[in-house]
Amino acid sequence: MRASGSIDLNGDQLALLVTAAQQDETRALDRLLSTVRPALFSYFARRVPDDLADDLAQIALIRIVKALPRIDPKRASGFIATIGQNLLRTAFRRQARDARRVAPSITPDELESGVTADQEIDLQDLLDAVMRASSRTLTHELRDVVTALLRGEDRADIAAKQGISQITVRTRLMRARVILREELGEATVISRGSPTGKAPRTTRLIPE
Repeated sequence: MRASGSIDLNGDQLALLVTAAQQDETRALDRLLSTVRPALFSYFARRVPDDLADDLAQIALIRIVKALPRIDPKRASGFIATIGQNLLRTAFRRQARDARRVAPSITPDELESGVTADQEIDLQDLLDAVMRASSRTLTHELRDVVTALLRGEDRADIAAKQGISQITVRTRLMRARVILREELGEATVISRGSPTGKAPRTTRLIPE
């Protein structure tokens, strides 16, 4: 049986795997995820680059694990198809938004001048949260690029120090954002309006 959304899943087999995983059978969850992952990756890879498809497949598996207790085994294929469709829709929206927007680089001096002492503490807390999430969820290569960026290095510096191209730096940052957004959401610091009445400013921890 082929699930909706062009994700190639056997509904009957999937129902058995979900039931077994919900009953805490030995290695049942691993069997479920190893069965579902190739179909998810294939679905994403037909529409986005392989590295992004791999990240989206991983995020989909995380969502399946979190939702496992409430999945109806008979409807598992449709549930997983919906997860895939939603993730792909979100990825397309981000790509369209990124194409429309050119986000300026923000230097440490600009960050310091734009926030109060209390907001500096908030910013540091968010930076610490990103670093903790990076340690838990990112590969070594992705984590090194994110860490360098948070230290204030620009893409050219990161590329030169790590012996990779700036295109590779950009690709790794894109992959890291996908994973960290799933883990943390879009972490931002909103500064209060200045005494002159200027609008608040939003500072992204990981610039686009």
